[in-house]
Amino acid sequence: MRTRMCFHSLIAAAIACAIPPTLQCGQNPAFDFATIKPNDPVRNPNVVAGWSISRSGLRAVGSLRTFVKQAYGIDDTQIAGGPKWFDSDAFEIDGRTAAPANPGELNLMLQSLLAERFNLKMHSETRQLPVYSLVVAKSGSRLQPDDAPGTSSSGPTLLRGIMDTAAIAHNLTSTLRRNVIDNTGLKGTYKFSLTWALEEQTDGPSIFTAIQEQLGLKLESAKGPVQVFIIDRAALPTPN
Repeated sequence: MRTRMCFHSLIAAAIACAIPPTLQCGQNPAFDFATIKPNDPVRNPNVVAGWSISRSGLRAVGSLRTFVKQAYGIDDTQIAGGPKWFDSDAFEIDGRTAAPANPGELNLMLQSLLAERFNLKMHSETRQLPVYSLVVAKSGSRLQPDDAPGTSSSGPTLLRGIMDTAAIAHNLTSTLRRNVIDNTGLKGTYKFSLTWALEEQTDGPSIFTAIQEQLGLKLESAKGPVQVFIIDRAALPTPN
């Protein structure tokens, strides 16, 4: 069975440094040196997606879907279309910069690389889709204010860290596979720990119950505007 593994967790950095998505990849900065090749299952056995980031660049293993999500700071629910190999084929990307770059700048460089090497063309449109509205429960928020540098860890039934409620909503979007909109009105960053049981488990709370009991927040079903990125064109890259 395939598993998900990260070289060094980039989740918190990606959320904290997310930039407004742009489709004008030609205007973005580019890596000074970059290689793309098919993933080697011998060297990276059972790896679905992995990221290693530094001030001098990034190394990534994943599908084109994985790269698009990272480059544009979006989730699966915001991607439509794509070729047959969009999810199945895995690649290794090694992008380097001559000058130090922060995660947000590296994401822009990754956008440029996807446009150039995968011939990626996309357009975006706003659709009214089912969403969850994250609000404060009637019992009141149980989040503990904490202004320490943001960190996070996550798993199939775990989310903990120090982040603002927008970042919590972003993480819940990935877990629930439906956009979660932060309507809590809470400001600042908070330390929290959230654990729940999978649907097939009976020895723990559901994620909806856990959010209310452990965080003092609540998910309400609604419909709202969601920016969706439609894949118009993509081609397999020539390895180098």
